[in-house]
Amino acid sequence: MTEKQSLNLKIKTKEKSKTNGLFDYNPNSRRIKIIEQTIPNDNAYVIKQNVNNTYKVISKQSEFNSNGNNQILFHLRKSFKNNCYEMINPIIKCNQIDKHSEYIEELNNKFWYVIRSKTPIQEENDEDYVLNENDIIKLGEKKYEVTKIRINKADNNYEPSRDDDNYNISGINKKAGSIFKFDIKKDKYKVESLENKDCEKEGEQCWICLEGSSTSIDNPLISICKCKDKFVHYLCLKQYLQTKIKIRENFKGTVSTYCCNKFNCDMCLTPYPTRFKISEFNKEYELIDLNLPEELDYMILESLDFVKEKDDKKENIKRIHVIQLKDGEIYIGRNGMNDVIDEDLTVSRNHAILRYNRAEGEVVLENRSETYGTLVLIKGNIKMKKKNINLQIGNSFITANLKPNEQKLM
Repeated sequence: MTEKQSLNLKIKTKEKSKTNGLFDYNPNSRRIKIIEQTIPNDNAYVIKQNVNNTYKVISKQSEFNSNGNNQILFHLRKSFKNNCYEMINPIIKCNQIDKHSEYIEELNNKFWYVIRSKTPIQEENDEDYVLNENDIIKLGEKKYEVTKIRINKADNNYEPSRDDDNYNISGINKKAGSIFKFDIKKDKYKVESLENKDCEKEGEQCWICLEGSSTSIDNPLISICKCKDKFVHYLCLKQYLQTKIKIRENFKGTVSTYCCNKFNCDMCLTPYPTRFKISEFNKEYELIDLNLPEELDYMILESLDFVKEKDDKKENIKRIHVIQLKDGEIYIGRNGMNDVIDEDLTVSRNHAILRYNRAEGEVVLENRSETYGTLVLIKGNIKMKKKNINLQIGNSFITANLKPNEQKLM
């Protein structure tokens, strides 16, 4: 006997139209609209009504009125094979994007998994979130990418569960990998060779050393901004950026933070990548040399921040945290006593915890903020099974769970 179920959505929306992707989780927060709707049908679409900043659920796409004031946010469908509902994630459409400010801001309107605070009365369905490489986390308005997790698993026998019943958001993200691209196109780099010594053409000289020669696979002449015909040697740019970087450590000496206030082209303000790849050579290039622990486990958090300058243009603010992983807790917040410090006002004084368990070879992310919460970008479709799912999209908080029907199928 199989129990027939429907999908129940409860959506809380802040009435203020511009919130920069923030939802206030404070229970005393005012001006929140709430809609609750059950989805008994096979398919449905969730629509955002931009005029009054509310949401509506329709059963057919043909009911959607694309008059500029509405937009389809995501699609719900039911899989009869697995007997579960699936939320079709719009993040898939923007896979492999650049780290420009407009793309980073657009991520606010995608699926974010809300990590619940640990309390004695925590719901049984709430689960820990195990961090993966390439995860994107959000603390208030601040976004970070986990660019590296190195754990020496030779000392333990930990194997992640592959049981489909244990399907979770962390597993989705691990499978999806990175949403950012690092490749440089063929017309954006020059390498001198015996057959091709044309790096001395006008407009193809390095803007730092003013030479076009001395290029090689290890030191190509590259163009990685929007300025026309602006090339630079990889090693020249790396040395130039190094002069702008300041390094600081936490009081425990377990976190090294690399800071650069203008990690972008001085002319067009295009943000520089911290690393890029030239596929022809199958080689990756790093623009920042990090002092990484040789024997200790560690992880790297890279900020995805921009600040407004004159003429409403935005400059890239780069913060890279190299975190030594030892059994115990790493604290993140605005308070100066934290291990990872972020002074943004939307970050709580004690915002989140990274809990490292060497025996199981994993880093668990926990929330401590009661205001704007701790979020992780979801990079795949969400299959609704046994667990409740708490999501944030823009300035809305969505609780999705399965609700049993009275009918039962034999």
